[in-house]
Amino acid sequence: MFCFFLLSIALNMSNLSVGSQLPKGKNEGGFIYKYSGRLAFTQDSTLPRRVRIISWPDRQELSHVIIKDLKPFTISAELPAGNYAVESIFEGESDDAYWNAMGPIFDISESGQLKVHSNQGNILNHSRKMKLVSPRIMELEGLSPPRLEWEALEGATSYWVACLIKESPETVSEQEFIVRDIRDTHLSFPLGLQSGCRYEWSVHAEGEGGTLGYFSSAYIFTGGAQVQFMRQNLSLLSKKGARLGVFITESLKGTNQGGVHLGGVSLDSPASRAGLRMGDVLLEVGDHSFSNLSSYGAAKVIKALPTDQPVVFKVKRGEEVLMIMVHLEAT
Repeated sequence: MFCFFLLSIALNMSNLSVGSQLPKGKNEGGFIYKYSGRLAFTQDSTLPRRVRIISWPDRQELSHVIIKDLKPFTISAELPAGNYAVESIFEGESDDAYWNAMGPIFDISESGQLKVHSNQGNILNHSRKMKLVSPRIMELEGLSPPRLEWEALEGATSYWVACLIKESPETVSEQEFIVRDIRDTHLSFPLGLQSGCRYEWSVHAEGEGGTLGYFSSAYIFTGGAQVQFMRQNLSLLSKKGARLGVFITESLKGTNQGGVHLGGVSLDSPASRAGLRMGDVLLEVGDHSFSNLSSYGAAKVIKALPTDQPVVFKVKRGEEVLMIMVHLEAT
């Protein structure tokens, strides 16, 4: 999404294509993964940065290099089968100027086949952090549309604002609006509000060459929805039940009619041991369909599954539909 500089470096074994075979490592079941790239910043850079290979979605650091300039670098690690990502973070306490940058998100099969699910190429692009004036988190007493306001970002020629609406944790988010080509640093909420909802909004700054920075996300609650969302989420987190060990991506309403998508599978989890993969789509388990479920709704279904006997998930992988037996863990 963010293409800030027309930079290129030669592709080599470090940035392999989908289906590439990784070389074997020294340890049984390990494979050598290498990534070569360079850092980029939309404006002045903040260094040093810690570029690391992490497990996904657990974010356990497995290898890192410290980058002190904008020259090309290479990072490598010996990895077993599983889901991983490359990211660049600030090497220090905090960075108020730039967001972290994500590189490729990928998985390695038991045979060492590499599959890249999200590939940002050879450039780890850091976007500026925009600063909000209001609201960051707001609970409205009535339904009067609020004013969205942010600080100007140097070099920005226009801004755009997007908003999602969610009626409860169990409902799938809907796209409420996108307003583009905003020349001011504020926007009156363009639509009427509904009671008992959460409105998630973000603002993005555009300049020469593309997006300079953004802030995501801020929240507006109506009709006591903030307490409702907090209670339901805390209830699910604190409730004991079954663990699958997956990251379920939240889809917009109408886009997950077939099921819910796995955005990652934790290492050494029931899901990974059963052979579930990042990119799989969960269709059904027992009498439960995952069609049109939110990530919260899907997690609630999984949490209630038995742990004293195997369960069978109906899964779509590419064009195939598979039946995968999983032994869930108790939490």
